[in-house]
Amino acid sequence: MKRDANILLIAAFIAWAIVDEIREFRANRTAEFYSSHPQRLLYVLAIAVFVGVVAILFYRLSPGGQRRTKLFALGGVAVFLTTFLGYMLFRLLPLSSLLAEPTGVLLLSLPLIFLGALASGFWYEFFHVLKRGQTRFL
Repeated sequence: MKRDANILLIAAFIAWAIVDEIREFRANRTAEFYSSHPQRLLYVLAIAVFVGVVAILFYRLSPGGQRRTKLFALGGVAVFLTTFLGYMLFRLLPLSSLLAEPTGVLLLSLPLIFLGALASGFWYEFFHVLKRGQTRFL
């Protein structure tokens, strides 16, 4: 009985998601956007094909190759986010006078906290893969 209720709940959620996407498609005039400039649709198609080929090539790698690829990708994203966070801190130093106002603290600290959390998460996953050889999220 409980399993049937879960299946019905998941089916209702999927149906709602499909209906919502159709409404969004119509409301944002997505077909008009792509039909006015057809090359945009070709860009989306090219990106999808490229990502599909990369995914196929990734899963055809040996487990050691997959590990090295994950390490490279996680490390690259972590380095980029950390560098970007440092750059944002450097660029926000002249705006430190805004810290005297309560809203200034909030406006300056929230993006930095978000980027710091993202960077630390990627660094954590990078060192987890480095130590154990497998990811928990990817």
